[in-house]
Amino acid sequence: MISDHLNPILVKDVRSRMRGARTFLILTVFLLLAGLVSYLTYLSVSAISRFDISMVVSGTIGRSLFYSLMTSTQILLLLTAPLLTIGAISGEVERKTYDMLLATPLTASQVVLGKLGGAGAFSLLLVFGVFPLLGIAYFFGGFSMIFFWNGLLTMAVTGLAFALVGLAFSALFRRTILAALFTYLLILLLTLGHFFVLVSLGQMVGEPPAWWMIFNPVLGELNSIGAVSGKDFLLGLDRPVWHAYLLLAWGVALLSYFVAWRAVRNRRRWRIQGSEWLTVLGLVIAFVIAVGLFLSPLGRAKLPSKAPLSPAHSSREWVAPTPMPVRMHTKGVVRETSQPVTPEPLPTP
Repeated sequence: MISDHLNPILVKDVRSRMRGARTFLILTVFLLLAGLVSYLTYLSVSAISRFDISMVVSGTIGRSLFYSLMTSTQILLLLTAPLLTIGAISGEVERKTYDMLLATPLTASQVVLGKLGGAGAFSLLLVFGVFPLLGIAYFFGGFSMIFFWNGLLTMAVTGLAFALVGLAFSALFRRTILAALFTYLLILLLTLGHFFVLVSLGQMVGEPPAWWMIFNPVLGELNSIGAVSGKDFLLGLDRPVWHAYLLLAWGVALLSYFVAWRAVRNRRRWRIQGSEWLTVLGLVIAFVIAVGLFLSPLGRAKLPSKAPLSPAHSSREWVAPTPMPVRMHTKGVVRETSQPVTPEPLPTP
């Protein structure tokens, strides 16, 4: 069987998580929240279009649905991805099964990758569950598929980074409460705290520099899908902000993996010996490759700050209707006109 050649921790975590009622409850709540956001977005755009007859209704609805769905999925993934890993190691310690886990022939890296793989499989299930709603947005049009792939890549790297952050805190503190506290405190600082700092800087020094956006996962997602603009953020490099955010998130993921890999051990956590240097070298090479991709000409593509209408819906522009001839009665004379005519007031008797 294929499962005989896979990581046993990965197989055990996937089977136990997918067979429990908690999985279906989390998935149901996740999709209900995403559907509620889509419905409210549709109602708000439809209400606004009644007062603005120049609005391209179909493209505006599709673009608004796309922005709201991608952003809400990013926020929900920020909350659920660490939730799946903050008890990965600390839960084993609290259940008194951690010593038996270390007694197996599995290495520390296999333990970390197995726990991460189980959480990653469930996170992919949550993201794939939103695809039908995104299909509705694509039906309306109003955005390009390049922004969808950009947002999906940003979402994947963000989920990986924060899942590894939760796993690192779980292995470091060996207490689920402490791991949850530090993980979600970091998320609050990078989202709500970052928004507060941006608003404060905007009031004091005007528009804050674009490179401030790279620390916020929500703004990074918004920039990747074209909802907000921002480039030329650092050293005069012509790069979108979300490229720098991806590089930062990838560095956080690699650092968190290193911390979790070393903290899993009970003895000599930070002493690297023999073949363990190959793992360290692999992490360094992975980050160097990411930096090379960031500085390469591939990252210099200039994307528009706003998503254009998709080709399938670009022709759905609103055209003012031609006025129909109207029969007007003024002072007993009947005449036809295609322009609105203000009738002359009747004389006062």
